[in-house]
Amino acid sequence: MGADVDILTQLAGFSVADQAPRLDPALRAKLALHLADTLAALVAGRHAGIVPTPVPPDEDAPPLIDRIAFLSASVRSTEADDIYPAGCVTSSSAVVPAALGLLPSGGGSAQLLADALAVGHEAMIGFAEAIHGPFVLAEGIWPSCAAAPLAAAAVASRCLALTPERARHALAIALAMTGGRMVPPGGAPSFRWLAFGQAVRSGLFAGLAAQAGYAGNPDTALGPWMERWFGRAPDLERLRPAPGGGLRFRSASLKPFCAAKQVTAAIHGFRRILSAGLDPAAIREVLVAVPSFYERMLTQPVRSEDRLTTITSASYQLALAALAPDDLLDIGREQVRVDAVFRDLAGCIRVVADPELDLYYPQAFPARVTVTSADRTLTETIVAAPGDAQVPLTEEEVRAKALRLMSPAIGADAARVWFTEALAALEDDRAAEATQGRVLALGGSGAAWAARGASGRGA
Repeated sequence: MGADVDILTQLAGFSVADQAPRLDPALRAKLALHLADTLAALVAGRHAGIVPTPVPPDEDAPPLIDRIAFLSASVRSTEADDIYPAGCVTSSSAVVPAALGLLPSGGGSAQLLADALAVGHEAMIGFAEAIHGPFVLAEGIWPSCAAAPLAAAAVASRCLALTPERARHALAIALAMTGGRMVPPGGAPSFRWLAFGQAVRSGLFAGLAAQAGYAGNPDTALGPWMERWFGRAPDLERLRPAPGGGLRFRSASLKPFCAAKQVTAAIHGFRRILSAGLDPAAIREVLVAVPSFYERMLTQPVRSEDRLTTITSASYQLALAALAPDDLLDIGREQVRVDAVFRDLAGCIRVVADPELDLYYPQAFPARVTVTSADRTLTETIVAAPGDAQVPLTEEEVRAKALRLMSPAIGADAARVWFTEALAALEDDRAAEATQGRVLALGGSGAAWAARGASGRGA
């Protein structure tokens, strides 16, 4: 048996094994917090309508795996979901909808949900690290989209109670359907998000196909094709699941607002400087230094027809932080700020590449912010931003974010209940099933959303 086949066999065995007993309280709490944060992003994404449902409102609900794909697309579209920096991969946007969507009813839901989340995160993170996600991103590969099929297949293997051999075929089939080419936005609504959802769907389909007896080819599932496709020799050892409870998800990061991870450290550093009492009107220049790997990403011009540019632009996001901080959690970005005061401040902000900061990447996404005013110059260097594993958001901070995101859609009272029960979903079967029901309702047709989700029923 070759080493690559052995790795797939090991990952298959890991995917179908009970993981919950191996999860220490801190890791279990982290999984639950990220689950609740993902639910909030989903509700906000559905409410903002960034990814309109492809199913006409008067038709029956689409098949389950199509609904899960739509849910994943909706979460990912918000840019408020979590990220594993060292793999540059947003695992919860794929893993949480897949696990909740396939979770069977009956006793033991909470433990099975914990298992499915653990195996899905580990598979997605491992694949992203194996293909050198943070580096192939700059070469036109979307790591999250590339890793989603394998992650969803791992989740399906656990939720469908596949045998290790059937799970091995599920993973092999998912790998055969792996893509990940970056699709630049071509207008709104952008197919980019549906492409991500379809990547998740491919992995779920692989699991169902393996359950029905279809065979993949585990002998060739990993290997030379990966270097040809991704442009770099893969580090296949990164696909081996971490032993015991040492899941790499411990290093996943939550976002405190709607922003590309590459700009969050700069926002935080700028806010720290402003908190010293600096008047934004007195600013003459803001210099943002970042690793060379993503300097170009943060300097793309803002276009009113492309909301994603407002999320990645350092000048736009820092101007929001100074003049309209509440808008940092505006998911829809329907109105691009063009007033003179905002435009003048954004025009003072420059982004440059700093090779010294390259040393931190990709374990961290740092920034050095230097602000010059009429009478002083202030500098902040941020390596770990709020939400990173070294500076984790507290439960109350995540709750505040979630209430802000969900309340416009379902009301503040329902938002509190939904968040609290999602937080308990890995310990309490009833909470797990209630959260599953809410999530699946959000994946129904437009009529289902209007009747159930937007009204807050089901709280």
